[in-house]
Amino acid sequence: MPIYMIPIRNLFFSAPSKGVARLYEAAFGVNRGKTGVFINKGKIKLVKFMQESLNVLEKVDSIYKLEFFKKL
Repeated sequence: MPIYMIPIRNLFFSAPSKGVARLYEAAFGVNRGKTGVFINKGKIKLVKFMQESLNVLEKVDSIYKLEFFKKL
């Protein structure tokens, strides 16, 4: 990244340490061991469109089978 872009980067993006702290908290914090949850700012949030998850999973599975099983 050019040196003149660093101040602009700091205006628009958080420091990497902030993302690392969020990942660490999700893995080892209060919600440790919980699966299938979306954690935002330390709290479990409901995932929008949860009812579509099965449809998405089936579509991804069909694409995977179409693309990779035919090559085996």
